[in-house]
Amino acid sequence: MVELPIGNPTFDGAYQVLSATHWKPLVNGISGFAPTASFFRGFLFMFPSAPTIRLLREIGVRWVVVHLADMHPLQRKLCDLDPTTIAPYAAVVYRDAASCVFEIRGAPPAPPLPPDTLVPLAGAAISASARDGAEAAIDGRLETHWVTAIDPGQEAWLQLDLPAAHAITRLVLQLGPHFGEYMRLWRVDVSQDGVTWSTAATERNGMPPVVAIRTDPGHLSQELRLTAATSARHVRIVQLGSAHAPPSIDLWANWLRWGVHEIDVFEAVP
Repeated sequence: MVELPIGNPTFDGAYQVLSATHWKPLVNGISGFAPTASFFRGFLFMFPSAPTIRLLREIGVRWVVVHLADMHPLQRKLCDLDPTTIAPYAAVVYRDAASCVFEIRGAPPAPPLPPDTLVPLAGAAISASARDGAEAAIDGRLETHWVTAIDPGQEAWLQLDLPAAHAITRLVLQLGPHFGEYMRLWRVDVSQDGVTWSTAATERNGMPPVVAIRTDPGHLSQELRLTAATSARHVRIVQLGSAHAPPSIDLWANWLRWGVHEIDVFEAVP
């Protein structure tokens, strides 16, 4: 289950203590390291949108408890939603003056995506702003690992130079078992000549591998999807700094390193 609002240490600590009344697994939590607090705080602000219901269902959430007095003013009508707007995937099954409970009963299907295929990386070169062992990210070995420390005051990047241009659709970062290294704030820049760059995608609330951490915690990954298939020979993954950060709870205290075991590049199917 999950209790809203989420991501406030005071509220999450209280929910964690009070979970002793029901002993159900709780998405909320508080500890010395809480890498998903900022993500869920922003992502679940949109509950009960289709993406939020879909993710909650995927991670096994059945119950969503809403504490109305603690919610953002824009969310205080959440319990009064027209039930037809969320049926048949969710329903309000309890309501009183202070709270309500949603039951997640299913999930809307994800929108279909254009087919793509893996780009062979033979002959590709890689470099990094930190200039330290970036070749580990494309050596074909999941046991090797490129990692760099996060400095909130500046951007860092990992650049892939392909032998030829491809219509890039997405990048998949293989994280191995290192959940805490997923990209919170990222941008993908592309170029044909390695000199003139343009932005192909930006994300200020990166999706953590919360589904895989439950099913295959040793083989985590994160997808960076471009806004549209974009022809490029040079691709740069940029870790953004604090100037681009949304309001968050301890984002930098919980994002100390960024790492990659392998990068998979995908291109559009002709």
